[in-house]
Order: sequence, then structure tokens, then C-alpha cells
Amino acid sequence: MGRNRSYFSYFIFILLLSSAQLVSAERIDLTDSYAIGYVHEFDGARYACIYNPQTEQSSFGRLLRNNRWKSVSQRGERTRLKRKITKLRKRLRTLARSKRNRRAKQQQLRQKRRFFREQKSNLATYFSWCATFDPISCQLCATPNCPSYCDNDSQPPGDSDDDDPRPTPSPTAPPSDDKDDSQGGNQDPNIPSECSDGIDNDGDGLIDWEYDLGCTGEADTTEGGITTGNLDNGWTVFEPSEDTQVIYVSSSAGDDSWSGRAPEWNGIDGPKKTLSAGYTELREGYPDWLLLKRGDTWDGEIFERTSQPTPPRSSGRSALEPLVIATYGKSSQRPIIQGFERAPFRIRNTSEIVNNVALVGLHFYGSLLDPNSPDFNGTGVLAVDRLTPGDFFHIEDCHFEYTGIQISSGAVHDFTLRRSIIHHNYSASGGHAQGMYLSNVQGALLEENVFDHNGWSSEFDLLAFAGSTDATQWATINNGRFRIEVDGTPYDIANVDFSSVTTMDETAVILQTAINTAIIGSNPVDVSWHHRVFKLTANVGTQERSIDLSMFQPYQGPVAGTDINGQHWLMGPYDEPDEDNCPGHYSRSTQVCSHNTSPDPTQFNHNVYIASGSRGISAVGNIFLRASASAIQSRPGGNLNNNFFFRNPGGGHVGRTSSTPVPGGVEGTFLNNVILEADIISPDRFDTKGFEFAHIKNFLVDGNIVARTHYPNTGGNGIQLGGSHEGIKDLTLSNNIIYDWDWPIITCCETADYNSFPTTVRLYNNDIQSFGADNSHKVIHVKHNDDYTSHFEFSGNTYWSNANQTKWFRIGQNLGLSELSFEEWTSHLGESSALQEQVAYPDPNRSLDTYHQSLGRTPTVEAVYGKIREQSKYNWKKEYTAESINSYMREGFGR
Repeated sequence: MGRNRSYFSYFIFILLLSSAQLVSAERIDLTDSYAIGYVHEFDGARYACIYNPQTEQSSFGRLLRNNRWKSVSQRGERTRLKRKITKLRKRLRTLARSKRNRRAKQQQLRQKRRFFREQKSNLATYFSWCATFDPISCQLCATPNCPSYCDNDSQPPGDSDDDDPRPTPSPTAPPSDDKDDSQGGNQDPNIPSECSDGIDNDGDGLIDWEYDLGCTGEADTTEGGITTGNLDNGWTVFEPSEDTQVIYVSSSAGDDSWSGRAPEWNGIDGPKKTLSAGYTELREGYPDWLLLKRGDTWDGEIFERTSQPTPPRSSGRSALEPLVIATYGKSSQRPIIQGFERAPFRIRNTSEIVNNVALVGLHFYGSLLDPNSPDFNGTGVLAVDRLTPGDFFHIEDCHFEYTGIQISSGAVHDFTLRRSIIHHNYSASGGHAQGMYLSNVQGALLEENVFDHNGWSSEFDLLAFAGSTDATQWATINNGRFRIEVDGTPYDIANVDFSSVTTMDETAVILQTAINTAIIGSNPVDVSWHHRVFKLTANVGTQERSIDLSMFQPYQGPVAGTDINGQHWLMGPYDEPDEDNCPGHYSRSTQVCSHNTSPDPTQFNHNVYIASGSRGISAVGNIFLRASASAIQSRPGGNLNNNFFFRNPGGGHVGRTSSTPVPGGVEGTFLNNVILEADIISPDRFDTKGFEFAHIKNFLVDGNIVARTHYPNTGGNGIQLGGSHEGIKDLTLSNNIIYDWDWPIITCCETADYNSFPTTVRLYNNDIQSFGADNSHKVIHVKHNDDYTSHFEFSGNTYWSNANQTKWFRIGQNLGLSELSFEEWTSHLGESSALQEQVAYPDPNRSLDTYHQSLGRTPTVEAVYGKIREQSKYNWKKEYTAESINSYMREGFGR
């Protein structure tokens, strides 16, 4: 009791004489109430008296993350601290049986236990203080007569003071500061954060943000106390179990002769050096952690065991106690795994099961596929290649650069990809390539990821794989000849003299000079040498996605000479064909390396491709940029909500299936997405579209903005209703803005089945605005050989077009209804509530460049692309999320 009385007297004295040390001048904004007088912080908790203007009463409680309020009792808080003391006692007993650092640890834990006991006694003081706290006087008091625990705002809520509890945000843009909004809120700089105080606050043996995955950054105010699987500041929490074995790996400071139990060399032990040595230490069925040092790089290494079982087959104990491959260290830069010729995380045995694995905070860099990398050779492999079934596979805060993810064959249940970046994955051999491919995944969540520029490359136009890499062999050719196509025009080039070359770089220069001499009046073609590859780039097209250079071909002119596109020079047969001799391009049927491949965009490559065998798909808050074709193909349907799509030839589709459709059609939602500036696939493919819905059983499309193509007057469908397989059953489109398309809404195809339900398609309260000047473009084009519009229901839509008003609508092909005016359309459909009106939006032409300008930053889309790809756990900017970008774009449409 003496200790309690002592603390009680101390804190009363502080409240009366030095309250600034205990009570800040901060008002805390809550949803339906506000707090005056921030009281104290200990053990990661912020305690305050909250005044509710609705009830005119104050109560004591704890302020949680994001200003969520939780009313608490003195008894409950004392119980919470008592549990922590019990946990510390258990750790003390465990340490009593351990020899390593026993005394130091025991002393630290005893101090921690005393600290918690002292806090329990302090709680009584604060509850007593709250009982006498008068929030009304704080509202109305005038400086300098306010009580010491009140702030200096002399006005009621709603004034213009900068400390008002409800500041008004900018109506046009999110906050433009460069501070990390995700790491702990308004931390007082004079109070050390739990994640940077040098103390193991949660008693898990891991200290501060450098080592504890419970921290989201240096300013995080709570090191632990949140269980595995929950979110802390938007990031999934992983907490070690009592028997978790942590293995540290550092390429810069490690040694494989050490055990890996220590993050740095401590005179006795230190981290492992290689990924394989660290991975070998993980135990099957345990919640072990493998932590890679941030800022380090591993070149050509993968996660594999140096002993059986081979790579990687370890499982965690459960979804709440998974095997974790993550990071540690003082750097905020992810550890880099690069130069790999096999997938770093590769599980391809379908007869085995791997459960409960999490990959967190890793950077997979396919440097062999990066044309700007010194070791570029056109080889591309996936970073995560999983064919093995299992439960719970979690990937978060990972960066996939010039590589991607594949999960297929064996059924994987409960897959999550969160806050990760996947960009510039493509195939240099002309094969199919996706940023991510999912097949037979049962339950997938894609949340707040960035998918950018996958399925194609704009950094080169043609690769030619050389059979001979010996410049002295090339020097034997003084009359080389070949054919090359540039923008569809063939050029026969002969009399190419390589006799002076001594290096392969000089060989590339000779090729470049010969091509540019033949192509008179065109922009230069650059030829450079990388490893075994000639890389050709050109700028002879008028659009970014032009097919500039086609394949080297056999010479067809009259001049004799040596065909350099023959097997010896650009194909290269081998006595013993080996896949490594033809990186990424080996064909066992011909036993030669294929050659002359192009990375141009095609209709088969996408940012995300989800095959129809998967189920339970959710994609929320993602950013989809510059796909080869579709931003996302979700063939099994699902919930695609609050995403941002920009400059994809197609936002994507749900339901369109191949030979194995989802039985009966797909279900789901497409809500509150923003789709802007659909791009073309190539100059000969102008079939851009906002989004397509096909093979539908039950689907709601509501609150979306689908606006304009990147190249005006090149065609384009805003919303396309497909009719493959079983057609469309029960589809509702409501409250959408479909703006500046040649065909805002179009159905496909003439023989589609829309006759399954009494009312198959419902369109309610949409703005459907077309600006195609060509009279062949329609506001709505219902493409059927029969008039199925009796199965459509239209109500409250607003229509507009620049075309001749007698030709706004079209129904069927040979029904006498092929072109209708607004009056004819509404009469035929019975849509008496329709409006014929061009909607005046505040600023409908907003784009990513104007968004960046509103933030006071470089007003180019390229600058935004770069910033978006910098997102990470330790560099998270809210302004580069789909939520913030969508808010800005919606304001341009008055939403």
C-alpha cells in the first residue's frame, strides 16, 4: 500500500502543477464524439477521458489505432496487465532452465514485471481523475483561464482553429506530405516509441522494428499485443510462438558455419550467409522464422535445402503459427534475391502438401530479364512457382520485378496477396506471361497490390539469340546477309562485313549500321549485345505499343553471301542440347534454340489471370496499370471492388471462360472501381474495353466510373456484355458513369442467350455518355439476331451522344430496329424515366498526371508509376493507394 500511496500522491502533484507532462493539448477526432485531454500512455495504450456530446457524459477508455475508441473499466485493464505479468513469469521460468544470457534476461524481465505492477497502481489515479474531469469547461473556457488539462481552443467544435477536432480535408486531393501515414500516428517525439526504445516491450525476445515483425515501423507505438493474422496499421501481424526458432541470414555479414541464431556476430555466433543454409535449418511443422537482412542481396540463390527434403517443402504448424520467411535489420530496403535461373520459391510436387507458409517483405528481381541489367540475357522465370497443394499461403509486402507468381495444378486453399508490387514480367520468347496466374485456388484475396506493365516489354522490340558468342568467328564473315521487317516492310540487307570485329559489342555495332543504312528516312534502330543476345530497339512507330521490328528472316534478294540468320549464327544447334544453352528458348522438337523473339503485347498476356477452376476470389483496393491485354481476368467471377485501372487495353472480364466454364455461370460484385484511359494492344487491334461481363449467373455492377480511351476515336466499348456458354442470367448495372466511349454499352454476340430469366439484365440510374462523332457508334448497341430487349429492364438512365440523334441506339441486325432515336428507344423499352442530357461533370478529364500535380509533384504519369512501385511496409504512402487515387478521380465526376 505504501507504494500505491506514493504513486497516487506523485501523480496528483503532477496533475496539479505539471500537467503538461501528463496531459497534452491534443483533441482526438472520433467518429461520433471527441476527446479533450489526452491523459497518459503506457504499455502501448493511450488513455483519455472521452466526452460524448450526444449523451453529454464523459467516460474513461483506451484509444486504439486509427482513432477507434474502446471503453474500458479499471478492473478490465488491471486484468490485462495481470496477464502480461503472468506471461513474464513463464518466461522467467523458461530462462531459469537456459544458460545463454540467463542473468541479463532475467534482470530485464524482472524490471519489466515491476513496471507493469507500477502501472496497475497508476490506473486508479487516472480513473479518479476522469471522474472529476469537466469536459464542458474545456469546451467553453477562454485562454488563459482554462484548466491546465484543457487545450487552448476557445471555440466550440466546427470552428476554423487549427486544433479543431474535425479538420476539413482538401476537396481535390489527399494529403501531400511525404510522411509515412501507416506507422504509429501522431507519436510525441519526446516519448520513445515502443518500436524504437531498445526494450522488448511484448516479451517475445525480439526488440524494436529492426527485429520484431509486430512493428510496422520505427514510429509504431505498439510493439506487440496483437495476435497473428490481425492487422496493425494495415499490415498483417506475425508473432512468434514459444517454440519458434528464428534463423537469421545475411549475405554481407553472415557465415554458413554459424548457427544463424543471432542477427549479428556477437563474438560467439552470427547469421547464416546463404539462403539454402538458412532454409535448411527450418523444421517441418513448426512456426519457425527465416529472416533475411534488409539491404542485402543474394545473386542466383534460391530457397532450397542442402539435405533432404529438397526445395522448399517445410510447412508451418497452422495459419496462426505459420512458417515465415521475412526480414530484419535497420535498413528500410527489402532484401533482394536476383539473377535466379530457377524460381527462388519453387514447389512443384503435386503429390505432397505444403501448409501454412508466409513470405513477407522480400524483393525478387529477375535481373536476367531486365534489359537494363548488365546480366540481361532474356531468361525469365517466375519467383514463386507453386504446383503443390496446401492450406494457407500468404504473400505480403513483396516486390516482384521482371518476374511473377504462378499457383496452379494442386489445389491451394486460402491464398492471400497483400500490399505487394508485381511489374514488368514478360516472356522474351514470345510465350504467354502474366504478372500472376492462379488456377485451382480455393479462396484468394488480392488486396492493395500494384500490378504494372505485365505480359509485354516496351524496352526492346526484338531479341536475336546468337549461336556463336565468339567474335573471332563472326570476323570470318565479310559478306553477311539477312532480311528484317520494320513496321511490316521487309528489307533485304547484304554485303555486311564483320571482318574488323574483335568483340561482340563491335559485332552489334556492325548490325546496327547495316540496318540503319538500309532503312532510309527512319529513326535509328539500336542494336546492343547482352551476354548471348542481340537486343534491338526502335522508335519507328507512332504509338507506344507499335510492332516496330519483326523477326530476322532468310535473305530473299539476288546477292550471294552468308546467311547470318542461319543455325550457326542466330540459332546455334548443339551436339548435346541442353536447356541452359538456350535460356528460355529451347525446343526439344527441333533441338535448336529458337530465335528472333519479340516481347510485344498480345491478347493472351495479362496483369492477373485467374483460371475458371478457382473459387472464392476477392480483389479489393488494387492498382492495375498498363497490362499487355487485361488488367485482370477473373474467369470464376468473385468480388472486384474499389480497384483503380489505368491504360489497360481491357480492364478485364469476369465469367468469360474456355472449354471448362463455371457450371451455371459466375456470381459476384463489381463495385466502386475506377477505369480510365483504356489503351490499345497494338496498332492493328483497337478493341479496347472498360470491362466485360459474360457467363453470368448473378452479378451486381454498381458505383463504377468507366471513362474514355487513351487514343480517341480508335473504337472502344465501355461495358461489354458477353454471351459465351450460358449467356447472362440476372445481371444488374446501377449508378455507374460510362463516359466518353464510342460504344458505352454493347452486347455480344448475335446468338447470345439472354432469355433465361424473365428479366435478365437490369440497367438503373446510369450515366451513359458517348462522344464518338461517327454515326456508326451507338450509346447502346444490343447485338442480337432476335430482339431480346424484352428481357432487359432500363430505368432512370441518362443518355448522350455527339452522333446524329436519330442513330443513338441499335437493336439487332435485321429487325428494322437497327438504328433508333432517343424517343424510339425509350418507347420501345418503356423507359419513361430516362433523360436525354449531356451531364456537366466538374472535371471529367482528370488523369494520373493531374493527380500528381495536385500533390505538388512532377505532373507526369511516369512519375506516378515510379512512386507507386516504391510502396513498401517502411515507405507506405496513402496518396499512392487506389483509395486515394479513386477519391480524386471521383471528385472530377462529382462523386
